[in-house]
Amino acid sequence: MPAYTNGKLTMTLSTFPTNMIDAVIGNNIFNGYNTTEQLIAQALTIKNVKELHKNAAFSSNLIQGDKINTNDGMKNMNDVIQDNISQALAHQQTNGSFGSWDNTNTNNSPYKYALSTYIYGGLLKLRNDYSAKKTLDSAITSLESYLWTYRTTSEPAFMWYLMQKSRAGISLTEAENKELSTINPLKVTYG
Repeated sequence: MPAYTNGKLTMTLSTFPTNMIDAVIGNNIFNGYNTTEQLIAQALTIKNVKELHKNAAFSSNLIQGDKINTNDGMKNMNDVIQDNISQALAHQQTNGSFGSWDNTNTNNSPYKYALSTYIYGGLLKLRNDYSAKKTLDSAITSLESYLWTYRTTSEPAFMWYLMQKSRAGISLTEAENKELSTINPLKVTYG
């Protein structure tokens, strides 16, 4: 797509137009929701966009250097990631699980277990991007305790938890391996 800017003619060739990339990024990052799931999804998207942009894998009108154009104007991408993780951690409940909107409902359910498993995977992927490492590690440890204690709530989500843990390079405990062998009789390996 040719463009004439500041006395220079530039041409960008792409099979995926920048305006479509911006729409995908914008829809995921700035949809106006602050559920725990969205906060983590936004942080992961910004992390990935930042890496792709840094490596010149694509261009976006939403990104200028280390800043991204948000609903509130240009913000440093690292600051947005930090803020999203902090907001998500505020949704952690006393039993270690995560609620969608806050930290007040500690009742267990298959939905809450699955949500907490998703948050676990996201926090592991964002672990090196958060400055308050001790706070995040404590939250992850509490979440692991919840995911183990309530593992019978959702077998598929429990398997997802074990897979996320293994993908992050964290060894499964002896008890987790034993539990895995009872629900995975074919002995499919993870990690």
